[in-house]
Amino acid sequence: MKITKKFLFSFMITITICSALFVAKTNAATLWNKQADGLKTIGNDTFDTNGDSAPDVRIIIANFIRFFLGFMGIILLIIIVFAGYKYMNAGGEPKEAENALNRIKNAVVGLIIILSAYGLATFITDNLYKEIITNSNG
Repeated sequence: MKITKKFLFSFMITITICSALFVAKTNAATLWNKQADGLKTIGNDTFDTNGDSAPDVRIIIANFIRFFLGFMGIILLIIIVFAGYKYMNAGGEPKEAENALNRIKNAVVGLIIILSAYGLATFITDNLYKEIITNSNG
């Protein structure tokens, strides 16, 4: 009975990961293009390749915050994957499994905080950028 539960749990985890990878694969090109466009925008704003006036410091700082939060999200996803690996290889040791689950819980909470901050920073950055463009053109 215990082997069946372990197999069923492993099968469910495998299906979940495979479905997540499938969804990630279908959206990867779109996300990559958005990130590349964002990096071009940061580069254009920072190094003033348009030939306009000097770049606005507020935009540079906002884009840096956005980049930093995205990088932290990637780090937390790596921590979640590593803790999941540790959990699956705990070998029935309750202390190892508990430590891995605690890491996963902490990383998920951190990821939620980072994603919330990223969303807020993106909202503020976009509105700040629109306001600066509107005031400089008007």
